Amino acid sequence: MENGQQSREDPEEPPPLPEKLSDSIWKPWYAKLWWVAMPIYWLPASGRTGIEIVDAFYRSKLFPYTSPFFHPLTAFLILAFGYLSRRLESAPYEAGSWSPSKKPWQRPGYIAPTHNEYNPRSGLPWIYRRMRRQRD
Repeated sequence: MENGQQSREDPEEPPPLPEKLSDSIWKPWYAKLWWVAMPIYWLPASGRTGIEIVDAFYRSKLFPYTSPFFHPLTAFLILAFGYLSRRLESAPYEAGSWSPSKKPWQRPGYIAPTHNEYNPRSGLPWIYRRMRRQRD
């Protein structure tokens, strides 16, 4: 319509903003809970607290098994995995590009190492080629 007004039948929607990594790491409720739980978990581990149950937990055999779960790098990697999987799903796919699901031997022009006498991984064909070259 005129003067910059929009009609009711034809509303223009702004394009969605791309998701940021920080949105996946800080915004969800479970991410906030996880980041808050980390200092609560690690602060009593620095010394005696005076609470026998807490001190017993940090001396127990369960502590080394639970500590990786409260490590910041673990939280970052697990929370970033969701972001990366969503980014890969929304990535544009070109028909001519190489698909990661294709095996190397399914690509055109590929010679398997077992059939290439110039490749040491071929085993006996490579050895025979070297022996023939030494005789000549």
